[in-house]
Amino acid sequence: MDQAGRSVLVAGASGLVGQAALRRFASLEGWTAIGVSRRRPPEVAGARIELVDLDDEAACAQLIDRVGADVTHLVYAAQYE
Repeated sequence: MDQAGRSVLVAGASGLVGQAALRRFASLEGWTAIGVSRRRPPEVAGARIELVDLDDEAACAQLIDRVGADVTHLVYAAQYE
């Protein structure tokens, strides 16, 4: 399967599962990895980090305006508190 030009948005990038997914996708050739979190997660080489509170509808809309057209995949690993 050709993976060129794919982009993943990982919601919950500061958590255990989100951090692992972000690292994995950032390491794959042809993938763009975007991590989304309220708190700044540890840096991941090759990944872009966006600080957004998923409870903030306006902030989420702004995020989608910035990156939505490029995102082809979503990993939702955010914890609902």
